[in-house]
Amino acid sequence: MSLNTQSIQSIKSTLDNFVKDGSPGLVFHAIDKSGKTLVEHASGTIGINSSKPMDVETTTFWVASCTKLVTAIAVLQLVEQGKIGLDDAEAVRKIAPELAKKKVYADGVNGVEQERGITMRMLLSHTAGFGYKCFDPRIKGDGIEGDQGDINDFLDAKLLNQPGSMWEYGINIDWAGLILERLTNQKLGDYFQQHIFTPLDIPAEGASILPSPSTQETLAQMHQRDATTGTLSPRPQLLSGALSCPADQQKQFFHSGGGGLWTKPREYVKILAALLNNGTSPSTHAQILKPATVDLLCENQIPDQPNFARGGPPPANPLIANRSAEMYPQPGNPPQGWGFGGFITFEPGLSGRGRNTVWWSGLSNCFWWVDRERGAAGMLAAQVLPYGDPKVVPAWFMAEKGIYDGLDAVAAESKANSKLASVLQTPFIPGFSTNIFHPAHAWPSSTSQTLSPRAVSYLDAETGFTFSETRAAATLSSSIIYRIAQPANVPTGQPYDVVLQVIAPNALGWVGLAWGGSMIRNPLTVSYPNGQKPTVSSRWATGHSTPQPYPSATYTPLTAGNKSNATHWQFTVKCSGCTTYTGSTGSTVRIDPTGSKRLGFACSQGKVSNPSSTSASIPVHDVYNYITHDFSVGASEGWEALLARNGV
Repeated sequence: MSLNTQSIQSIKSTLDNFVKDGSPGLVFHAIDKSGKTLVEHASGTIGINSSKPMDVETTTFWVASCTKLVTAIAVLQLVEQGKIGLDDAEAVRKIAPELAKKKVYADGVNGVEQERGITMRMLLSHTAGFGYKCFDPRIKGDGIEGDQGDINDFLDAKLLNQPGSMWEYGINIDWAGLILERLTNQKLGDYFQQHIFTPLDIPAEGASILPSPSTQETLAQMHQRDATTGTLSPRPQLLSGALSCPADQQKQFFHSGGGGLWTKPREYVKILAALLNNGTSPSTHAQILKPATVDLLCENQIPDQPNFARGGPPPANPLIANRSAEMYPQPGNPPQGWGFGGFITFEPGLSGRGRNTVWWSGLSNCFWWVDRERGAAGMLAAQVLPYGDPKVVPAWFMAEKGIYDGLDAVAAESKANSKLASVLQTPFIPGFSTNIFHPAHAWPSSTSQTLSPRAVSYLDAETGFTFSETRAAATLSSSIIYRIAQPANVPTGQPYDVVLQVIAPNALGWVGLAWGGSMIRNPLTVSYPNGQKPTVSSRWATGHSTPQPYPSATYTPLTAGNKSNATHWQFTVKCSGCTTYTGSTGSTVRIDPTGSKRLGFACSQGKVSNPSSTSASIPVHDVYNYITHDFSVGASEGWEALLARNGV
């Protein structure tokens, strides 16, 4: 497989735009089943106070819980060799007698005896009963267990649930790594190097638990995002102990199987390539797991908990992790699972990923995925806390989506007279007159400017207008639909009105469309849900401050097309003054109705406090990016008659 030049450049431009809009520096690497690079890109600098650029070849990241996949592979190698069984609690007790002595502190205070012994299956599947002090309020703490290389901090951790009773993310795989060390008489990092990294041609400088002095010179810097202002500032690495451990103490340093790895995306994806090929490297031909074991790695271990990743309390430490209602939202809330390798999405994702994709991430906002159905995998790495960064998460989603959009484009181009197939299959929304994903239209496979080079024509049966339509990714599982119609045969150089229709998911508190293509000094259409009829507000984009009312653009609602239901809200208005305005230099700006125009869009999940007011203060945006909108495909004949039909 390969991507065309346009798709590759689109993905790179998307990542660059996220960095320009406040993401820390990023490195992204995606591969196909053959191990061939589809896209590799570095954007930004290694730190906000550094001029040194990110580098795909040299920049190293603390990838935190992305370590867990490597540890799971290592332990499963021992399972293949018969050195430990997945369900042998007695063997675990003999190797790690400390585990059998632990009591269960379900309330965080009062300990009770274990009802059953801990097994390796429980440790690998996060059902052994351990948590993380940064995530669970019962054991609230400032960091993560063992973050300074002190094994006692890890050994003293409490059980929070009865072994085998439920899934809870925690230090379970750290224990699996410790058991491996005792079985092999090797430090975990040394085992990684001998049995996984070297067979896959990953050098010691490319992945390690204790970075060498030369590797430390290549590290990306860690950042902290302020929850109130959204600004970034430098901060120390959370695992700083690994960077300052004296040589004579390295044998005593705790090798965290749950979060101790430092690596480069171009090296980490070599592991993913082996998984795409049933455990064998496509480049070195070394086998790190048998095919049946790879299947086991990707098999759901908690079928009785299909909603394990939905709901739950907020993180114990908001400086370490952001609150999220769901780990990976999907339309319709289908069952999800957890395997030894990570999170499993059984149904295709809106990014275009296939069924049974396995993915996971690291506290430092690093993300990987393996899609065995479609033969693609990749990693995006950043260095910022708290986890769930509002700039990095959508960058990962859009980069992954760009891969599948590009693959779909190549597949479509290879078939004569075939139309580009969509990767966003949006179901019919009850309460709206038409399917918002009209089957008669060839739909572009992307949702932002850098991934959507053109709009499509859409005939709205309810209003009668012909719209140009583009989509913009709002969250991991939803998009905003922007439709614009204008009169056919607009006189050259003359101002003209448009009809704007927007459909947004209920998860969003407001959406905005910047007609000048940026969030500063141009008309901004802002809308937010307000009962059955959303409020539409005319604003002037002013950067990161609250946009002020803009009286020179006026909006008149149509009698049709303004509504809401259980999943989405929609508004349809005529706008006068959106396409012609006075720019920052004092000159008149006019959008060409016969061509394409870059528009800016923004949205937030934060709710507007006074949604009935057109001048209400709005929360700062969560997402900001661009779309390219082709106005020429939205020309409507019989303009005045259509307006009259819709009460305007």
